[in-house]
Amino acid sequence: MERDIDDLPKNAANYTALTPLWFLDRAATIHPTRTSLLHGSVRYTWFQTNKRCRRLASALSKHSVGIGSTVAIIAPNIPAMYEAHFGVPMAGAVVNCVNIRLNAPTIAFLLGHSKSEVVMVDQELFSLAEEALKILAESGSSFRPSLLIVIADKSCDPRALNHALGKGAIEYEKFLETGDPDFAWKRPEDEWQSIALGYTSGTTASPKGVVLSHRGAYLMSLSNPLNWGMNEGAVYLWTLPMFHCNGWCYTWALAALCGTNICLRQVSARAVYSAIANDGVSHFCAAPVVLNTIVNAPMEETILPLPRVVHVMTAGAAPPPSILFAMSEKGFRVTHTYGLSETYGPSTVCSWKPEWDCQPPVIQARLNARQGVRYISLEGLDVVDPKTMKPVPADGTTIGEIVMRGNVVMKGYLKNPKANEEAFANGWFHSGDLAEKIRLLVNNAAAVPRLGIQGYEWWSEALHGVSNVGPGVKFGGAFPGATSFPQVITTAASFNESLWEQIGRVVSDEARAMYNGGLAGLTYWSPNVNIFRDPRWGRGQETPGEDPILAGKYAASYVKGLQSMTGIRLKVAACCKHYTAYDLDNWNGVDRYHFNAMVSKQDLEDTYDVPFKACVMEGKVASVMCSYNQVNGKPTCADPILLKNTIRGEWRLNGYIVSDCDSVGVLYDNQHYTSTPEEAAAATIKAGLDLDCGPFLAIHTQNAINKGLLRRRTPSAIGSRSSPTRHSPARNRGRALPLSRTRHRTVAVIGPNSDVTVAMIGNYAGIACSYTTPLQGISRYAKTIHQSGCGDVACNGNQQFGAAVAAARQADATILVMGLDQSIEAEFRDRVGLLLPGHQELVSRVARASKGPTILVLMSGGPIDVSFAKNDPRVGAMLWVGYPGQAGGAAIADVLFGTTNPGGKLPMTWYPQSYLAKVPMINMGMRPDPSRGYPGASEMADCNRNQDFYASEELEDHERAFFDSADWALWKQGAGVNQKPTVAIETLRPKLQGMFDYDHFGEFRGTMLISEHTFHILSSSYTNVHGKAYGEEVPQKGTGLAGYDPFTGVGVVGDEPHTGTDVEEMCLKQAQALTAKTTVTDFLHARSEYFVDLHLAKSQIYSSCEEAYRLTESGDINVPHEYVDQYCNGPCLSEVNLVLNCIENIMTHFVFYNKATIQDIKDTIKAGCSYGPERGDFNVAEHLQAQENRAYMNQIQIVFGLGFMITGHALLL
Repeated sequence: MERDIDDLPKNAANYTALTPLWFLDRAATIHPTRTSLLHGSVRYTWFQTNKRCRRLASALSKHSVGIGSTVAIIAPNIPAMYEAHFGVPMAGAVVNCVNIRLNAPTIAFLLGHSKSEVVMVDQELFSLAEEALKILAESGSSFRPSLLIVIADKSCDPRALNHALGKGAIEYEKFLETGDPDFAWKRPEDEWQSIALGYTSGTTASPKGVVLSHRGAYLMSLSNPLNWGMNEGAVYLWTLPMFHCNGWCYTWALAALCGTNICLRQVSARAVYSAIANDGVSHFCAAPVVLNTIVNAPMEETILPLPRVVHVMTAGAAPPPSILFAMSEKGFRVTHTYGLSETYGPSTVCSWKPEWDCQPPVIQARLNARQGVRYISLEGLDVVDPKTMKPVPADGTTIGEIVMRGNVVMKGYLKNPKANEEAFANGWFHSGDLAEKIRLLVNNAAAVPRLGIQGYEWWSEALHGVSNVGPGVKFGGAFPGATSFPQVITTAASFNESLWEQIGRVVSDEARAMYNGGLAGLTYWSPNVNIFRDPRWGRGQETPGEDPILAGKYAASYVKGLQSMTGIRLKVAACCKHYTAYDLDNWNGVDRYHFNAMVSKQDLEDTYDVPFKACVMEGKVASVMCSYNQVNGKPTCADPILLKNTIRGEWRLNGYIVSDCDSVGVLYDNQHYTSTPEEAAAATIKAGLDLDCGPFLAIHTQNAINKGLLRRRTPSAIGSRSSPTRHSPARNRGRALPLSRTRHRTVAVIGPNSDVTVAMIGNYAGIACSYTTPLQGISRYAKTIHQSGCGDVACNGNQQFGAAVAAARQADATILVMGLDQSIEAEFRDRVGLLLPGHQELVSRVARASKGPTILVLMSGGPIDVSFAKNDPRVGAMLWVGYPGQAGGAAIADVLFGTTNPGGKLPMTWYPQSYLAKVPMINMGMRPDPSRGYPGASEMADCNRNQDFYASEELEDHERAFFDSADWALWKQGAGVNQKPTVAIETLRPKLQGMFDYDHFGEFRGTMLISEHTFHILSSSYTNVHGKAYGEEVPQKGTGLAGYDPFTGVGVVGDEPHTGTDVEEMCLKQAQALTAKTTVTDFLHARSEYFVDLHLAKSQIYSSCEEAYRLTESGDINVPHEYVDQYCNGPCLSEVNLVLNCIENIMTHFVFYNKATIQDIKDTIKAGCSYGPERGDFNVAEHLQAQENRAYMNQIQIVFGLGFMITGHALLL
């Protein structure tokens, strides 16, 4: 009996598994000499690409990579990234293209979850991969990648490559050489075999791994050219990242077309126009933000008219018609698509219809902005009621979910059966994309075309400069970077509200400019105002420190600067985060996703909530972000008492409340706070959450409505609502600082942070416009000898210390730039200790060898136990610089050489290592519990607070029962050692000389030093009406005012023992002989007779010397022999010697920045002591240098704007 027509069997001749890999062989056969890849000066043909991919497959196979293996690649659009799409699956493995915009903790999760045995990484991204691998190793997972390959690029800094090779990585080209160019790869036996893996989200606690098959990749690769009308030989420009769903499968499609790939490491308008003009580009894909870049590019970056029509495919939210129209005017033909990672890229396309050609260009643009119809490779597409699975009316108003089915729907989510069950329910793939209202509940809000509302990305960051951490900001074109100010903890050390506000204004200026250029949004989720409660917290660097009042004032000031409100109009919208009691990321097995912060009502009220209350009520912030953690057993994002009652009710927030990224999913997936995801969605919305950073609400809100957990009107209601820096010297023993350009001509610059760039800007930073490293900054002042001493801050070896010691022996001064970086402290990386990492403490060897002063510069966000240096007399000074920003090296050098004064104060307490054993990081209590021997966080920190920072009423509101912290703190919060800056104001008459202590946030309280024969103290009290701290004003030419530039200043830590000499004590007693309490104005009028002209003072000192001692021409004076050395070998009189000691005492508290004043002092001494070479030439600087080993008195704070000028007559007894 003959077989029926449908009974004919499959066989090897008529059925083979579909795979896009054969496209490569075909291209190499048909067009072997045609250019396949072009990247700068690198050019390959299809024949060469085929051989290179076979080599890669062969080399991987030799390392036992095959079926069941996964190979991760972390790289931008470079040839190796393209080759991996063929070479890896040719070996039988799965290619895992990692989003290079993710942070290290997320990448660590992806590598571990995917079990990527091999990691290929671009040399510029090696530090990111290295950090991720370190996190993976520390996570407790037994999995480790077995092979690390670094991809070299001649256009990049070779130091990164050398570092990678030093870590055991194999260079990519060397690796290829081990492979066979004729390697016989095998077609997959089953087209359902996996070819690629990608992840849906880079910020979630549990990103989903999307698995794609050979069959789906083959079909999408052919579908793309058909839908877009691409011809054979198309020249395709890679502006779309290949890590985005394998470049929407255009990686394989270009081989099918035998086309040419033009790789771009970085996308800019200039690069796009240049590739079109010079390389014949005919097609490229791009996000709408890239279209904005192209449209708004400066004329000098464009090449118009275009030599040909260039086809552009864009996806996601529809570009505004104005952009489409502008692109059309320039010669681009834009096709709009919509798709998902789960559908291999595009799912729908707005297909051009011939009848649209007769429409005006503006109408054409509007038509082209629509979502369109299903892709040719997709068998089913509909918008349905997810409860009944029936299509909803196509009326533009009814809510429905987009569902799909077909061969270009993913295989499923890796190791996530629950998510697969939900995604494929009822025989359809549920996209989770719901129409209109529900899709507005997430950060990447969808467009509403019928209302003319564009899609919008809410998530942007501006912690200390416009950042590209969030997806809302894209650098490129006219905006290659932005100003990266010092990390927040560094700027907080200034205690300067006006400075914080000014930084905010600069940041928002740049943010608004980028918005105008189409590269950024208007909502910035900054600042972070959590309390830096524990020194181990990796994110403490992002905060203003441990004090709630300071944090609150910072929050209000920075927000005012960012938002720059004019009436009800905002320049940009800020957001204070992460509310509340969030200060732990990953400590001792407890992470932020599972942490339940047990907080008393009192601690919540007067510590943890204080900054947020100030942010809302004083700063008028537009948004507050709730945190990952629970507080007293309830997730913050699901707590109506916190969100509705406190933020929106008590504090009257006029804005929106947003979740931390995927924290809504965390409360269900990680904390198991609810039984179903729908309950989690309902709980957060009912609690008062307006916006979800992440897809959770978009996916589950409709089902919550269907189950009756939410009413339909709830979403409607929701939708309608909807380098300056201060450094801190820990010590300045023996006046080691400032250094002198004349005495310290050669400086040894040593340490792992001595020549760093990116490390200076901390985390949540953008792309800095430029960098000045510490080495570069110091080189502007002196000849430098540089040795890193360690390979990196981990400092695992001491092999380089010998060279560092040798450098110190040759130099007049030695500067050790040590500390931490993001590999030690960062988001999701809390510290395990407070000591310097590795062998860094061995810097004491360098201090022993140094022939001049040794200065220790500490770069870190959190405190460090540097007891070894504090107790080492050979370390002359210590300077904490935080993470000082892009110009940090210049600022550090200015402080070291005395150009600017480090006028800051520590915003957090520095504890010894022993502190860690006393206080568990999970204990949130601010007060002691004697029954458990718990000292309490406030007793450890708040008792260290310098109470002069606060007005008396604030102290009363926040006072605590402090006890002595001497055994706990190396340096107290609020501590700081100035280089004693002096400022002088010229007045008509009388002349006022003096110094003031002051209260930073309100009332001046302190001492003013004046004199007439003796020093007098005048206590004065008046209001600083502008609320400004020292160091804000810009020096005014001709006024004699020596001010402080807030864009180059820096700040300090520490105090000093008081062991003054008898002469110093005599000088001080004389200075304190007269005490009065009056106002400054009264004093000026009542005491005018005490002030004399400086020029008259010179002659009086000279005259007194002559009359008293009648100096001989030989310089021999009538002084007992045993006092000759004390009086500088003869030329100085006893009165003048006392003057010098008094001046020394004064200069202990000041650094004279008014050069005229310094010269006046020198001239005065010379006039009194000598007038010819044979009588010596006493120099104040030399006198101070000779006395550098003497102990000095504790610092005396000064008020900005009033300082000290010497009046010679008043200094004589």
